[in-house]
Amino acid sequence: MEIIQDDWTPLLEKLKAEIAEPTVMLQQIGQVIEQTAKENIGGMDGTDRPEWKQELSPGHIRKLKRMGINRDYATLEIAGDLKNSIKAQEPDGKSITITASDYKASFHQLGEGKNPIRTFFPVTPEGDLTERTQREISEVIEARLDRIS
Repeated sequence: MEIIQDDWTPLLEKLKAEIAEPTVMLQQIGQVIEQTAKENIGGMDGTDRPEWKQELSPGHIRKLKRMGINRDYATLEIAGDLKNSIKAQEPDGKSITITASDYKASFHQLGEGKNPIRTFFPVTPEGDLTERTQREISEVIEARLDRIS
């Protein structure tokens, strides 16, 4: 008598199910991008943003001090409206959208008007995700696949 144990079929079925219904994985990927964008808004260096001009003009520093903010480096965080507007939407099929609904978002992300470009979404000038964010997304995918096996 020959006993054959099929280890591959159950694994492949789980993998097929994960690919067919990627909602959880997409939500986790959306959370990575949402969190990184929020972190990029505040702090001296952000988490994963392209370089910005960090120095503030003396007039801008005085304006911030009048608002009760004591710093001499650039961030996009004053009242928190922009940061709080960043949200990962519910996955739609096989994609997820992360938005910033505050009216100032495009001023900074795209450099509209007289504003310099101060990208807070972790995207390079070429339109690719930054290496760090790509690595974090790969870790999410690997963790999901490890859970399956």
